[in-house]
Amino acid sequence: MEKLEKNPPENGEIKIIVHSEPVSQQSKTNKKKNFKIRMKHIISEAEYYLSGDVHIDIQWYVHEQKHYESSSAYDVDNIIKPLIDALSGKEGILIDDNQVKAINCCWIDFLEYNKEKIEIIIKFIPYEYIQKRTVYFVEFQNSLCLPVWNEDPPKIQKAFIETYEKSLNYRDDWSKKEKSYYVTKLIMPMQRVFHKSRLNGFIIRKLIDVKKELENT
Repeated sequence: MEKLEKNPPENGEIKIIVHSEPVSQQSKTNKKKNFKIRMKHIISEAEYYLSGDVHIDIQWYVHEQKHYESSSAYDVDNIIKPLIDALSGKEGILIDDNQVKAINCCWIDFLEYNKEKIEIIIKFIPYEYIQKRTVYFVEFQNSLCLPVWNEDPPKIQKAFIETYEKSLNYRDDWSKKEKSYYVTKLIMPMQRVFHKSRLNGFIIRKLIDVKKELENT
């Protein structure tokens, strides 16, 4: 079972192979938990989160007879959600599953009846990732949260936060003049933000508290 490298591939494709059967939404809690542990082990050495949209291809290798003639065989649509959940969150390589823009999932006949495997290919824009390091999220208005790194010098953190805050204020003022979201988006920094509700397990800090702390350092 190969683990991921520390840094994302330069070609924008991550390949994960899981030598086990998948789990479905209807699987027992313990079975889903064990599958998630197996996935976390594979991605445990990755020191990054993909921070943009991704496309995911899933190929499930299972014996045809087992798939057609067994009551325990899953439907392909039921194996997707547990798999994406295992890739997402603080211990994953996706910040949240709303980054998944498209999914292709299929099963392929595997000649060995007693073995199954899952191949996952995640396609992403090569520069759209952030380092895990000491990342935390600063909460701006409307519960929008921006990743910042605690190990960066306070001056750098402050400049990064102030730049985003100014851009967000400009965008909102511009939007009031009946400009569309897509027009006003042009003045925003490349790094996307995440809604607070999508950041379960991550450290989230209020903008006012972070600015006060950085002013005093």
